[in-house]
Amino acid sequence: MPLLGRSGLVGVFVVFVTALTVGQSQAPARPAGIRSFDFTNFTYASKCGQDTQNAKVPPRIHVIKGQWKTGATNDDVAFTIRRDFITYGDVTNSGHPQAVVVSTCGLEGVTWAFSEIYVFDMKGGVPSLLGMLPPPDQDQWGWGYPNVTIKEGKIFVKYEDGGSHAQHENEVTASFAWNGNFFVHAGTTHTPLPQ
Repeated sequence: MPLLGRSGLVGVFVVFVTALTVGQSQAPARPAGIRSFDFTNFTYASKCGQDTQNAKVPPRIHVIKGQWKTGATNDDVAFTIRRDFITYGDVTNSGHPQAVVVSTCGLEGVTWAFSEIYVFDMKGGVPSLLGMLPPPDQDQWGWGYPNVTIKEGKIFVKYEDGGSHAQHENEVTASFAWNGNFFVHAGTTHTPLPQ
């Protein structure tokens, strides 16, 4: 019986490996999850600038590296998305996380900000807005600088309210729950701040 030479062994190996891989189907690529999406380079519908009656602020703002500004002076409006103001968690009981994104908007060089809170889900590999959280007992200034957490499927927003923007009277925690169509206000607690 003749022995196979080196080239014969290589040919047998290639046929064997090819036979193993033919007929194996590759799993379809999963779309990237919401945690991998860059919300600091995205377009947001916003009421930013309406509180200052600033006509230079468009209703849709495209941020680049988390920033958009009307100009370069302290009288100009800045709209900001910071990575540390994005919270992830399953708030729709869907088994996968959503993103809660906080924007801040205000005049450059001031100590207060108008904030908006967006909740996004991924649809077809791109973010889809589920809704925005309205401040339940705030005036036209929005949330100020809120702290967002997610626990047991609810969104908790902690912020300061009452008094002046320089000296607030209360720490407030508002909670929101998904009802299948939109977010509903589920409760609010007020804790007096030391004066």
